[in-house]
Amino acid sequence: MENYSHAGNWGELLNSNTPATLTKTSGQDNITLTLDKVQRVANWTDTNKKFKDYTISIKGSANFKDIKDLGKGTWARCNHDRAVFYESDWDSKDLIAWLHNCPVT
Repeated sequence: MENYSHAGNWGELLNSNTPATLTKTSGQDNITLTLDKVQRVANWTDTNKKFKDYTISIKGSANFKDIKDLGKGTWARCNHDRAVFYESDWDSKDLIAWLHNCPVT
């Protein structure tokens, strides 16, 4: 790239993906993300009651930046083909993980 420079600290990119399932039962506060290949389970509590009356069953491919940070993804945005987890709020740039190409039932 011509006439481009950047200064900063570069780190190793930690990114991985695995088949996964996201589940939540209507009336319950617990949201569970099961990561198949890495044999991990992440649990969140829907403290804001955003999904209180919803049953969520999403199967697809989960991507995450760093497996050690999965528990930080306390904010989730879901729609018919993806679920995205953030650390600070629903509109933040601190993406923790996302699940995509999957139907919500």
